[in-house]
Amino acid sequence: MEKNDTFEQFANQFAKEPAVLESAVIGMGKLLRFLAKLNDEGILDSLNKILEDEERAKLIVNSLPQITKFFESFLKNVDQEFLAQYLEKFPIALNAALKEFEKESKGMGFWELLSAFRKPEFSSLIRAMDVFLKNLK
Repeated sequence: MEKNDTFEQFANQFAKEPAVLESAVIGMGKLLRFLAKLNDEGILDSLNKILEDEERAKLIVNSLPQITKFFESFLKNVDQEFLAQYLEKFPIALNAALKEFEKESKGMGFWELLSAFRKPEFSSLIRAMDVFLKNLK
């Protein structure tokens, strides 16, 4: 079947059922909003950079079945409300971290590092990383 035949089939279906066209337009609008959000966050630029490297792109394509299994397993085993909270905060936290990373800095002094160790977020992160690494064995 040629592409023109497919287009004609869609055109005929839309002519017969205007509700199908309306639904398709609504769906396209949602898709475009999603793509605009990805673009605003810089995700599309990052993906394009990754895909420019042919070796990396092939590795990603060849790994898709394993990646899919990983995410399916992950989503089945994680509390959905917990995940939703963190997914909402993730882009904000990542952008803040990247901006901090890009700043020219003299580094952290001893007292700043010691102060960071006392923060509950830092100790939680270290404990979480420890548990994560132990469970990878």
